[in-house]
Amino acid sequence: MGIRQKLAEEFGSSPNKDGKLGKQHAKDVTMVGVDAWKTVLQGCIPVVIQDGIFLPYENVLNYDSFAVRIPEDEIPNLIKILQGFNDTEIKLKLANVQKIWQRFLYQ
Repeated sequence: MGIRQKLAEEFGSSPNKDGKLGKQHAKDVTMVGVDAWKTVLQGCIPVVIQDGIFLPYENVLNYDSFAVRIPEDEIPNLIKILQGFNDTEIKLKLANVQKIWQRFLYQ
């Protein structure tokens, strides 16, 4: 099963009548299959959910400074993991996104 299918299974692929996704829901979290570079160009913190991949420029960029990497088997805990970041950590990652976004313009 692919990542999108795992996310849809856990969270649902569309909101229910109450506007909630699947079993879990978090305000301001959108589940979309978007490449990390598109997320960075939009000024957002990428959340990478894929084991064993090498991301663009990973040999020169410290992804931990601006992105969140979550193992596939942690998908059921995704919302709790994301909610576990405090405001300072989020602001730091967003500031780092602003520092490196130009690196992704090659696309």
